[in-house]
Amino acid sequence: MLPLSPELAVPVLNTNMPLTPDTPAFAVLTNNAPLEVELPYPLPNDIDPPVVDEDAPADNTTEPPTPLSPDPTVTYTDPPRPTFAVPVPMYNEPLSPSLDVPVLNTIIPLTPDVPALSVHNNNAPLDVTPPYPLVIFT
Repeated sequence: MLPLSPELAVPVLNTNMPLTPDTPAFAVLTNNAPLEVELPYPLPNDIDPPVVDEDAPADNTTEPPTPLSPDPTVTYTDPPRPTFAVPVPMYNEPLSPSLDVPVLNTIIPLTPDVPALSVHNNNAPLDVTPPYPLVIFT
């Protein structure tokens, strides 16, 4: 079921003129100019620093534990030297591919009895004269 289409909605002609008051709404002229402050100083702050409490908790810093054994010594072990001065040449012949022959296609493409479009299209290039440089007289 299709939805109902709305009727043609035409706005009603408005012939009422806007009402203007006899006197202006405000008799005071307002000017919203920005404040002219010479330098923005921070407000004075009269808060005293905190007083040291007599009952402060004890220092709670601890040192890391000492190791049970000394640090291990650093040893560098180089890899063993090769027995040959140059690498042994290695050549592996690639595997020959298996014989892949495409399947013979005996299906002839279907052509329509009537051409699809009756309009002849000619996509020849535009014949435009080659651009020459402007002639400058000095």
